[in-house]
Amino acid sequence: MIIGVLAGLATLANGLLAGLFFAFVCAISPAYRRLADGEFVRGFRAINAMIVRPTFLVVFVGAPLTAAAAAVAGTLRIGVATGGLGIGAGPAGTALLWVAAAASVVSFLITVIVNVPLNQGLDRASILTPADHAAARAAFETRWNRANLARTLMSTLSVLALAAALALG
Repeated sequence: MIIGVLAGLATLANGLLAGLFFAFVCAISPAYRRLADGEFVRGFRAINAMIVRPTFLVVFVGAPLTAAAAAVAGTLRIGVATGGLGIGAGPAGTALLWVAAAASVVSFLITVIVNVPLNQGLDRASILTPADHAAARAAFETRWNRANLARTLMSTLSVLALAAALALG
């Protein structure tokens, strides 16, 4: 029971993040590529100012925590009255939970190590002149988009592994 609840919460949280990151891959970043440098910088700064809110932070921190908790609970068989995980077929379900947890943690780390510092650098960049706008964008855009693609893939892998673990049960 506990494992299923944790896996369900982890699936929801990781799915929300995967969707957010995917929206940037498919729509937001391609649209921003069409903007002039000054518009690009102002637009991303506006996103940076709005995203760090309690609703996002709960999901962002909760995704790897619930995925890891589900994997630990599955390994220890916490909350399972009878054999198996309660969500999957023994070792296969546990392995899927660990894949999901690892992918979720990697996504979290990519964000913390790459995307957040790039966001902070963009927010601190001088943007007094068109040359400043171009320099700020050049220091940010390509690296941020690559990291975002990587975390999108990791979040998606986490969701797929969690869904597979849930489907086994």
